Amino acid sequence: MTNDEKRASSSGTRAAQARDEPLLGLTRLAQLSHLLGLASLLALCLFSGACSSDPSAWHPRGSASIASWREQEESGTKLCVFTLRIRNAGVSTIGTSTVSVRVATDKCSYFATILDSKLILPGGEIYADAEIAYDSAEEETQPPGPSIIDEFYY
Repeated sequence: MTNDEKRASSSGTRAAQARDEPLLGLTRLAQLSHLLGLASLLALCLFSGACSSDPSAWHPRGSASIASWREQEESGTKLCVFTLRIRNAGVSTIGTSTVSVRVATDKCSYFATILDSKLILPGGEIYADAEIAYDSAEEETQPPGPSIIDEFYY
């Protein structure tokens, strides 16, 4: 056998060995399994809202309600004291809650906007206390008591 023949034979053997050796130490079955897993993950991201680029999907969403309320008198001034329950109903953290409340009495209506900057994690809730002072100690709160008229979360 000539030197050229030996070189051709050994390079053919190396090529055959390279074809049989696993790529990155993985067998073909493992390579296919990894590719299938990556393709499934990509498909899941493309077809789910979790990977959505729509900013409204990630905008903080919350809900507020009146947890409790009472009237009290302090130094001759009548107050409506209430506790807001603020719940995070979205997937983003709420950094600031703004809740507008109306309290009707037998003489007039009072309005207030309560701003709370406590962080609320998704699924969490907080309680915030607030009060509205009446013009006269003779005023009485009308049913149903304080009501939420608007709310914003950011």
